[in-house]
Amino acid sequence: LATRLGPPYTVAATESRCQIGSGALPETTIPSAAVTITALSDTDVTELAARLRRRATPVIGRIHAGTLWLDVRTIDDADALYANLEGL
Repeated sequence: LATRLGPPYTVAATESRCQIGSGALPETTIPSAAVTITALSDTDVTELAARLRRRATPVIGRIHAGTLWLDVRTIDDADALYANLEGL
């Protein structure tokens, strides 16, 4: 992913916590891992998040403190995800 994005982005694997869901346990979290993406500016991160949402299969992350977080708990086919990011 770092190679595909190139500058100005920095990609890292980061420990995280994610919500189980809403409903009966809206504030309960479990340990997880995320791909975090930072850039030279918050605008670059915001624009990347928008481009990812517009993919053939949308990629949805969350932005926190200027970093885009993509939780890997939701990825069931990494090869398909990578193919979906072609031409980013």
